[in-house]
Amino acid sequence: MTRHRRSKIRLLLGTAMLALIVTSPVIIWYALPKKPLHVVVIDKTVPTPNYREHNTIFWVLRHLKYVDPSDFRYYDHERDYYGYFPQDSTVSDSSDVGLEHADLLYIADTYGIYRDHRGTIVSDPAPNDTIPLSLVYGGMNAEELRQIVDFSRRGETVIGEFNCLGHPTAPPARETLERIFGLRSGGIIGNYFERLQDVPRWMRRRYFAQHGTEWPYSGSGLVIADEMESNNGLLLVLNNSDLTGAPVLHPDKTHTLMQDVADNVPYFYQFEVTVPDSGSVILATYALRCTPSGREKLKLAGLPDHFPAVISRDGSLRSFYFAGDFADNEVATALTTVWSSELVLQRIYSLYFVSDQTRFFWRFYLPLMKNILAAEYQRHTG
Repeated sequence: MTRHRRSKIRLLLGTAMLALIVTSPVIIWYALPKKPLHVVVIDKTVPTPNYREHNTIFWVLRHLKYVDPSDFRYYDHERDYYGYFPQDSTVSDSSDVGLEHADLLYIADTYGIYRDHRGTIVSDPAPNDTIPLSLVYGGMNAEELRQIVDFSRRGETVIGEFNCLGHPTAPPARETLERIFGLRSGGIIGNYFERLQDVPRWMRRRYFAQHGTEWPYSGSGLVIADEMESNNGLLLVLNNSDLTGAPVLHPDKTHTLMQDVADNVPYFYQFEVTVPDSGSVILATYALRCTPSGREKLKLAGLPDHFPAVISRDGSLRSFYFAGDFADNEVATALTTVWSSELVLQRIYSLYFVSDQTRFFWRFYLPLMKNILAAEYQRHTG
């Protein structure tokens, strides 16, 4: 055999080996068995067909190979949810949330759909809140709550997140959900901004009403406010002199559901301050990284610098409340069918800092959901 031919064979073998290494995670993903689990997702905030408020949930379900037990197909983010459907402007029938045979319910968002004075559906009400808007669909009604309460009483698992307790859900429905999740919501919300000059107009209006001057802030910072539409409500601004960085999340590692969930993960999006019931279990906590001036401002406003991020009603771990917009993430579709892609990306994002929810998704949300879903699958399959 000539040297040239041996070199050619080694090149071919090397190329084949490299191709196998690159494609093996995809091959393994397709080879793994599907896992039947009946999941119902509620999302009433789908003004445009990007499905942003629940798309991540469906990515997680498919990536971890959970399928509809009725036909063993993967859940479809465009149709397999309860709520508003932007393609034809239809809504789900409130007489049938679909919980009769469900194993897990995820309430992703109920803020709703709004129409402006021209009758046009508004994609994001906050930046345009100087224009009068009317609610088309949103909040939780009594019939939906009845079905959710029955589902919870059967011992099935309910996950909820910001803002299913907020506007436009009426107080009686909110109180029912609070009992399910084991907490009280005071309507205090927060948001970290990389650029405080980009805050919504309602914050600027409230600041002007309270101080008589235009919004003076720029740079990074945190705004904590009362969600009620009143210029007399709380509006606390912590700028970069009051903070050493974005809020971070601390999981309680004594709980098995928090295994592989990273500690000290920055959180860059909306959150709320809740008060857990005495018997509730705190699985993770927000920490506001304040300087002495920031801690003094919080103290004067009667606000804590540590408060619950993930709450369960009791030790049975059958309800979970995520006190933030956890599912609102953008994840590359190409990674859905890559086996254990999270193992690589969790390590990458432990070293590489990004100022968005990407790091939060891979290091906190995905491992948390992975653990919850695995526990549910084990409970229903034995």
